[in-house]
Amino acid sequence: SDARTPTAHAATHAAGGSDSLGDALVGTINGVAGTVRVGSADTAGFSGVAAWKSGVDAGLSNTSGSYWLAQGASAGHSNTSGNSWIAQGVNAGRSNAIGNSWIAQGVNAGRSNTSGSYWLAQGENAGYSNTVGSNWLAQGVNAGYSNTVGSNWLAYGVNAAFDNIDSSNFICVGFNTGRGWLHGDGNIIIGSYISGLPATLANNIIIGTGDGVIRYQFDGAIHNLSGSSSISGNIKIAESAAFANLPTPSGSLNGYYRTLLSSTVPPRAFGRLVRCNGTNWIDFDGTTITA
Repeated sequence: SDARTPTAHAATHAAGGSDSLGDALVGTINGVAGTVRVGSADTAGFSGVAAWKSGVDAGLSNTSGSYWLAQGASAGHSNTSGNSWIAQGVNAGRSNAIGNSWIAQGVNAGRSNTSGSYWLAQGENAGYSNTVGSNWLAQGVNAGYSNTVGSNWLAYGVNAAFDNIDSSNFICVGFNTGRGWLHGDGNIIIGSYISGLPATLANNIIIGTGDGVIRYQFDGAIHNLSGSSSISGNIKIAESAAFANLPTPSGSLNGYYRTLLSSTVPPRAFGRLVRCNGTNWIDFDGTTITA
């Protein structure tokens, strides 16, 4: 309400003056400068500046953080001093207390992060379990759900990297992909429904199809290609194996390639590329390779 009389108010305008603009308020007046609030009458969380909250207990614990937006019940609930953040959705960014420069959009998105900074969680439960990791991005329902402490990672797609617990420095893109992998850094996994991966997978590049078939995998030493392949241009093969070190042929290796490190497998030459047909290793001319 305006404490001045109507006459005084009108006189201000008649004299060409202006009214000062205080808080932008909807619903109730809280009297804290530089804040905007929609909802209940409490003033909790408005100790900083340039803050906006809407929803029961949104931004409730803030003591000194500034430049933030909390929308949804308990969104940004525990923030005390973190700056420059956005929490939109029930419990979005609920636990973050001191982290800066983050965005949580979606129910429970980024819910458990307490001190990590520079992260983005978009989608219900995206980045749900991460507590202290920084520099990460989770987009999609349940993307990066189980990662607790990892930093420098990207999970894009529904359930992408869902099982991973503590890895860093990885990229996982695709629907329900990267399943089974729990620990291990440095992986790049692209393709949907890629599952059954080793729990400690590390430093692998995996490219699959939309139905979960891995067409290419590089583990840092061996390039594996599955299915019919057409290769052109100059190709350098740096890592190989003597025949004695070739994996035992099996259905799971069907379509995979290896190169021979030894020239003692007559009459095969050093660097010869061989392919597994599920039963044997076969040279390009159709010859079965034997020790």
